[in-house]
Amino acid sequence: MSKNTNDTTSEESLAEDKSLETVRDILFGAQAREHDKRTQHLENLIKSSIEKLERDVDRKFTNIEKSIDKLQEKLAREAEATAKQVADKFANVQNTIDALDHKTQSDIASLNDQTQAELSDLEKSAKNWNEDLAKQLELVHQQLSDTKVDRSALSELFGSLAVALVDDKA
Repeated sequence: MSKNTNDTTSEESLAEDKSLETVRDILFGAQAREHDKRTQHLENLIKSSIEKLERDVDRKFTNIEKSIDKLQEKLAREAEATAKQVADKFANVQNTIDALDHKTQSDIASLNDQTQAELSDLEKSAKNWNEDLAKQLELVHQQLSDTKVDRSALSELFGSLAVALVDDKA
């Protein structure tokens, strides 16, 4: 009997649970289903919004990456162009320096040639002046020798004149 009473009690308990569940379902079931529908709708709305945001973020990141790649390419081209311009200007400066160096060397050689020519002309002029002065000095010496009598010759001349005068008086 005790088994029977237990079974009966458990059946009654199940029946009460079912009837309580039914009463709950009647009282709150429509609201609970409506709440579940709203919750499901909100979850779906949130999921679709998140998916849309993910797509938008991915698209925007892709656009940003493309823009960055384009800017990097542009900067690389500009850097290459600038490097080429600098290299060209450096080459032009180097060519100008080389041309000036060549012109300077040429001018120095020309000035050396002119200096050597003028030095040679001055040496010839100095030699001619020395020869002219030596000739003039020789000429003056000759003239002085011709016009000036040397003392010993003059004393002989006076000595012979004195002898002649003495002889003449005698």
